[in-house]
Amino acid sequence: MQEKYCCPWEHLFYEPVLLDSASGDADSGDTVEYYQSALKSGEHRILDIGCGTGRLAIPLAQCNYEVHAVDCSPEMISFFQDKLKSFSQEGHSSLQDNLHLSSLDIVTSSYGKKVDVAIAVDDFLTHFLDKSSLRSALKNIALSLKLGGRFLTDLRGRSQERLAKASQAGAKPMLFFGIVHQVSTPSGNRSVAMRSAEDYDPHRQIMTSNQIFEWIAPDGTVERTVYRTLRQRLYHQEELEKIALDVGLRLVSVYKRLHPMQPASFTSGMSLEFCTV
Repeated sequence: MQEKYCCPWEHLFYEPVLLDSASGDADSGDTVEYYQSALKSGEHRILDIGCGTGRLAIPLAQCNYEVHAVDCSPEMISFFQDKLKSFSQEGHSSLQDNLHLSSLDIVTSSYGKKVDVAIAVDDFLTHFLDKSSLRSALKNIALSLKLGGRFLTDLRGRSQERLAKASQAGAKPMLFFGIVHQVSTPSGNRSVAMRSAEDYDPHRQIMTSNQIFEWIAPDGTVERTVYRTLRQRLYHQEELEKIALDVGLRLVSVYKRLHPMQPASFTSGMSLEFCTV
């Protein structure tokens, strides 16, 4: 079972508008480009796990892949559906044909149809705070794949210096992740700035990120400040490899995150490819 929330607003972390704007995510475009290039000839039916607002699913569907996009958040699904309606109104009928959206918690259920490739982007596996829930998720991913199917995912890197600072007692340094402009809101376009202070428990391998998002009006004034908290378990490659193999997924390649020709490390981050066995 996943742990209980550490603060009242932890369950609100994935706000669709913030996620869709890529606030705090400087390499969103690189992520999409990488996964598009990672697909092989003959791989057509794709399962996008934790699809969010469709930042990967939509580009893949536009490239004529048959994309099955799933998420366990009702808010994400609703936002994604509204987004697809706007695409339909703009005349993108092929997108509707290629994209199949549904609600699914991969911890409790596998997908109903076998797919060629399952993809879970951007630190997806770190959201499982205990090995039991991680094992269940990986097992259901394996059950969703055809024989010989692949599971592609990635882990962000954290330097030892960053972890050491987050492990220290007392005040933590505040990290600034930049400003995203032209974020659509009911009041018009706004900019969003993100800052974060991190706390790391090396014994439990849990990183807690306390984030502050500021919604900024065109005149530069802050209209709204939102606090968000995210906990992640920073798994090592050996842990993931063992758990995955136990449920029928073999790790076949690992390299630097989003850079196939460079070696991986905990510091630089990793892109991982698993295959059903």
